[in-house]
Amino acid sequence: MGRVSFYKPNSKNTGAAFSANFKGNELYFNIVKQASWNEASRRASFKENVKNPQKSLSVKLNTTEAANIIYAIDTKGKYSTYHKSKSQNLNINFELMVDKQTNAEKGYSLRILKEDLGNSVDKISFSMGFYFAEAVILRSYLEEFIKSSFFAQGKEVEEQATQESTVAENINTNNKKVESSEEDW
Repeated sequence: MGRVSFYKPNSKNTGAAFSANFKGNELYFNIVKQASWNEASRRASFKENVKNPQKSLSVKLNTTEAANIIYAIDTKGKYSTYHKSKSQNLNINFELMVDKQTNAEKGYSLRILKEDLGNSVDKISFSMGFYFAEAVILRSYLEEFIKSSFFAQGKEVEEQATQESTVAENINTNNKKVESSEEDW
């Protein structure tokens, strides 16, 4: 299982914590909004918002979506997708981040707009910025996820083939027992 994390706290209390983790062919992006800022220690806290659905979000991505994010990084392009579930809709955007004043490229931005189906009026926006060096780390992480998913899929196929082989052997063994017991009659 792999994991990568980025923390972007700020004194305006508008920061976010991002983590991505995977096991086999399942990848999750998690974003938690900053909960507080302590000016004296110059530290932020996120833990108060981890279980608050208005302040935290978990998104499951597949290998194709991960590859599209890699492609957006490689081409300085944009990737957008839409997830719909029984409880919520998500608009996911990953694109180049450009400074509005200087027009200089700063890195990449991940923005997710969450709409609860029970309340389509209040949409919640989650965002995380990645400087170029961080995008390189994210890219490498996504590549590892894709490679890991190949292994996980291969392992699942191998386990299924082993189970099918065991079932076939059991059937053959049972048939032989039936045949030999019939001869004893």
